[in-house]
Amino acid sequence: MKHTPMKKSSGSKYRDILICMFLVAAVAVVYGRVVTFDFVRLDDPFYITENPQVNQGLSMPGVKWAFTQSHSANWHPLTWLSHMLDCDLFDLAPGGHHLVNVLFHAINSVLLYFLLKVMTGRVWPSVVVAALFALHPLHVESVAWVSERKDVLSTFFGFLALLAYAYYGRRGGFIRYLLVFLFLALGLMAKPMLVTFPLVFLLLDYWPLDRIKITSFKKEDSETDLVRNQDVALCRRSFAYLLIEKLPFLVLSVISSVITFLAQQKEGAVGSMETISLQIRLSNSIVSYVRYIGKMFWPEDLIVLYPSLENKTWQAWQVGGALLLLLGITAAVLWSRRRYAVVGWLWYLGTLVPVIGLVHVGSQSMADRYTYIPLTGLFIIIAWLSADVVAAWPARSRVLVKITSVVFALVIGACMVVTWIQVNYWRDSESLFRHTLDVEPDNPVICQLMGITLHRQGKIDEAITYYYKALEFYPQYDEPHSHLGAALAMQGKLDEAIRHCREALKYNPDNRGTYINLGIALARKGDSAEAVECFLKALSYNYDDPLIHNNLAIAYQSLGKPDEAVKHGRYAVQLNPGYARAHYNLANALVAKGLLDEAIQHYQEALTLDPGYTAAAANLNRVLEARRR
Repeated sequence: MKHTPMKKSSGSKYRDILICMFLVAAVAVVYGRVVTFDFVRLDDPFYITENPQVNQGLSMPGVKWAFTQSHSANWHPLTWLSHMLDCDLFDLAPGGHHLVNVLFHAINSVLLYFLLKVMTGRVWPSVVVAALFALHPLHVESVAWVSERKDVLSTFFGFLALLAYAYYGRRGGFIRYLLVFLFLALGLMAKPMLVTFPLVFLLLDYWPLDRIKITSFKKEDSETDLVRNQDVALCRRSFAYLLIEKLPFLVLSVISSVITFLAQQKEGAVGSMETISLQIRLSNSIVSYVRYIGKMFWPEDLIVLYPSLENKTWQAWQVGGALLLLLGITAAVLWSRRRYAVVGWLWYLGTLVPVIGLVHVGSQSMADRYTYIPLTGLFIIIAWLSADVVAAWPARSRVLVKITSVVFALVIGACMVVTWIQVNYWRDSESLFRHTLDVEPDNPVICQLMGITLHRQGKIDEAITYYYKALEFYPQYDEPHSHLGAALAMQGKLDEAIRHCREALKYNPDNRGTYINLGIALARKGDSAEAVECFLKALSYNYDDPLIHNNLAIAYQSLGKPDEAVKHGRYAVQLNPGYARAHYNLANALVAKGLLDEAIQHYQEALTLDPGYTAAAANLNRVLEARRR
């Protein structure tokens, strides 16, 4: 039977506008505060605040770098370009960067509503899915964390690809197919999370596009479960044809996967089998599938970094129970013979594959941000199953509709409340890390990051406490040793500082920051020659670091080599003209060479940048007096 397309009435247009306004307003209510939030110490420095390729804004060298280099164990050039554009628009004011994330999330919620409505013709189940996507607490990490721009940006292009595919599936056409390919390529260049989208396209062929030439899964399937399109029968293809149709998309996914794996392997982000066995990975993957479902229904104790697989092992009964539950849900889905249930469940299982931990990347066992796309499959099952329950009792449909509406209103309201609370933890680094340690105290990475946060606030004693705590859980962790060395050097405990820095290099001999910290401690102890060796080693990893050149200027000055001191001092201020200490140290080296006029200029520049720089003021007065004499 052919279905005549329904004309869109003015009433339905107003309804769509109101629904979109509701989704955008709800997102604004729960996420609006983030425009007052700061950057956080986790990844934001590497992505934005301390990344000179990004924080200088859009430029041709920056564009070239984004497409040709991997950084932070990723290749996602569109994400880099979006951060560069933010820096052009907002500089390093965090509110603007946060606002862009929220805007993308609101747009994604609206796109998801239209995607489901276009494909199924069902309004209220589509609203429920979009509202759960917009407001679920598990999505806070993807929105409130500036570094997770890649999540909201890739999903934006991913949903556009799905929407283009829906139109292509109904009407065909090379241009529509090309749009799908283009949007998928852009999404993969924002984050490789979309590598499983060829599978999602195939799932949509089964439901709701109904493009596969097979008999219906269930005779009682409502016609509204399938696309209302008079040409739907003409668009059906054999399964083999549909597989071949997906090959160009699959090639994109394979290319993206290979590039991503090489980038992550290059920066040591991929855990080896010797470090984390296949058995541990499989066990964690099985348990994580169930944990994500549990957190979807009861979003409690959500944290930014769950313990790594090296510190988190699961008992056999836990793995076995999780596997039985997954198999039981799969059997129930197949037994129900409902197309949306099969698609929703496989959407969830399939889109989580890249991040479920079989190829272990990073230091976490799971992450809330990984659910940004996958949970949509479970939301579809919940919304459409509820609609089926209401439709199954037409005599009581009015009562059931009211009850169902109240239940979903309460659920969405509860999501808003919990999301509101969860968002507040992201206001700054200290709040985020304290919440994480309240939930998971034995977290060495967060202890170390908490130490850095307090260290930068000048709370050295408290920072040292967290560095030692991190080492209690993981003595071979080089970062706490390195930062502990820097903190102890500030307290004048130079021998202890040097010992911890050398310990850090024993576990990671390629840490540029450790060489800097060791060099500073050695220089303060009076061993300027070895300090120079450390700074030169650090310079071999990044020649364009003004901090290293500044420290070399100090060390060479101590060794009585003013020519070398001036050379590195000049390069430091060239790299960072706003670096007051570099101007001061360069001025000292220039005085040693008798270049008083140039020295005066740099003392004055240091005081302009930092009016309270008393050492610069004192030296300037001495040089002015010497010149008068």
